[in-house]
Amino acid sequence: SATQADDHFNTVLYTGNGGTQNITGFGFQPDWIWDKSRNQSGSHMLVDSSRGVGKYLRTNVTSAEVDDASILTHFISDGVTVGDINGNASSSSAVMWGWKANGGTTSSNTDGDITSTVSANTDAGFSIVTWTGNGSADQNIGHGLGATPTLVITKNREDSNASYDNWNVFSSVKGI
Repeated sequence: SATQADDHFNTVLYTGNGGTQNITGFGFQPDWIWDKSRNQSGSHMLVDSSRGVGKYLRTNVTSAEVDDASILTHFISDGVTVGDINGNASSSSAVMWGWKANGGTTSSNTDGDITSTVSANTDAGFSIVTWTGNGSADQNIGHGLGATPTLVITKNREDSNASYDNWNVFSSVKGI
């Protein structure tokens, strides 16, 4: 097939320089990156083009979204420009995973009970979705994929004190 998995997802290893640097080699402009130092302590950091370059989440804690423009400054054609992200500490051996959604473009989605903002890559079956809850349980949220997802990961980005603010993972695949 002309389309390969690494057209939509790729892994890049890099060495931190303690300053600003371009992390390239994805083969596309990533819309969601997951960064982690491999030889130093520090959080797993997630940044996506839908929320913007100055916002990140940490997967290893339940804390709220952090707003810090120095972490990742740009999504570029073959990667990202980073600053003070954990993996970019001086002499850090780091890994960055990147996923391609819709090239930083979002659209309003009304396919559920709550209007969502979506950046979807239907070829890869991957989307980034944001929404504001309405306080009601059992609400449907549109995702823009056109088919039922097999894996969904959610996180309340605003509050870190309530029991519902942990990371939630749902899968239709047995064993996950």
